[in-house]
Amino acid sequence: MGERRKSPGTPGESVEITRPKMFIVDSEDSRVNFGTWTSTEDADAVGGTVLRNNNPGSYVSFAFKGAMLWIRFRFGSDAGKALIKIDGEEKFTVDFYNAQTLYKYVNVAVGLDPDQKHTLTVTISSTKNSSSSDYYVNIDAFAYRKSSSALTIHDIEFIDVINVINTINRIGEISMIVEVTDIKNIENIGNMPDPTPKGSEGIAFLQEAAGVGSWQDPTGFSDPGVAWHDEADAYDNNTSTYAYNTCRFESWSSFIYLTRAAVISNKIRFNARYDAIGQNKIDIDVLKDGIWVDVYEGDYDDNTTTEKDFTQGSVTQIRVRFYSSASSPTWYVQRLYEVDFWEVPATGGEMITQDTGVNTNPEQWLHDNNWGQREVTIAVAGAPGEQNLGAAVPAGETRRIRTVVIRHVGTNNTVVTLLVSGGAVSVSFDVAPQSTRVLSAEDGWEFVAAEQSAVQTSDVTGGSTYVSAIGNEK
Repeated sequence: MGERRKSPGTPGESVEITRPKMFIVDSEDSRVNFGTWTSTEDADAVGGTVLRNNNPGSYVSFAFKGAMLWIRFRFGSDAGKALIKIDGEEKFTVDFYNAQTLYKYVNVAVGLDPDQKHTLTVTISSTKNSSSSDYYVNIDAFAYRKSSSALTIHDIEFIDVINVINTINRIGEISMIVEVTDIKNIENIGNMPDPTPKGSEGIAFLQEAAGVGSWQDPTGFSDPGVAWHDEADAYDNNTSTYAYNTCRFESWSSFIYLTRAAVISNKIRFNARYDAIGQNKIDIDVLKDGIWVDVYEGDYDDNTTTEKDFTQGSVTQIRVRFYSSASSPTWYVQRLYEVDFWEVPATGGEMITQDTGVNTNPEQWLHDNNWGQREVTIAVAGAPGEQNLGAAVPAGETRRIRTVVIRHVGTNNTVVTLLVSGGAVSVSFDVAPQSTRVLSAEDGWEFVAAEQSAVQTSDVTGGSTYVSAIGNEK
């Protein structure tokens, strides 16, 4: 197991934590290729520094073996966007703009082969949020897991408790705390607001923004058979006009080629005349990734917009021709009213961080309804020294305290009791002298509306007892 880094740590170090089983790697670790990115000091950063760059096209790469990967980014008012690739495959774009500066772990990969080496690439985009003042991308650390199993509620709260562990680290090496690490360095937890701001730190849960695809017109044409007329009318968004050709009986017409700059596409649409004799079959292909691919051949409805799907790729041309089944020596006029390319986002959609609100992500729910109490000091034993944990539970809500961090500086054993102020005891913990304990319950210790959560300690000989807590209130 890697050596535990003390706060504030030094750049380039990494640490293993055992619950959840996760490896935290600083952005300046030897496995990270960051080229000319600038290392900037930041007290809130893992290792005390963050990698920073604002040049579109600049990138950072990280090689690892694992099944799941997070990146700790700094969001802010001058932040841009970045394209995320795993093993060369474009995954999504993340927008790092936020009115206030904050750090979040962003989940960028799941379901990877844990026994294979994977390469992550983060490339600065040439686009940014219109509200951002610059294009900066700030990379602080990487976290990956060997296991592909989802994080449990318990796991999420162990990650949340990093917001208070730095206080623990101030009293020296605490070897028993091997289930959490100081992912966020908070030098003075006493300055944290009460309660802890919801969603201010931890893991950023992502949802894919609705892919805002759109129909794109051709921008040009080619008529190698010199058989078509008014070709541009096939993409003028007017089904009253048309490109046309004259086709000989019992034969296919020449192709008309409709062109444009490459778009990522997975379907096309067309509208054409249908005649049971002179124009009763269409053949339509796309030039995808440099190869002609057959999309559809067959009949269709007269003057009706029809969509046809194909496997997604980069498309630059559509070619269309029609068949005449007439048996007499007659030439038929064949009409093509409209043809369009469907464009989908090249990365499959931009990723956006979920904020508070209604959602179906149970892990995100924990963050949306986060409750926290900064560290309180118990200097007097028993009921006289009782300290409140937060305010009384609001009407109509329930508080569940899921994790309690106890730092006991006293020289005697003590019993720390979590209770309703002046009422029932929820749970008690034995704490050894000059030690720290992190205790948790997956379902949490419940306090209902109007109840005041509080804490007492039985002995403060030789030093006070310090307690902080996190959970949910909804």
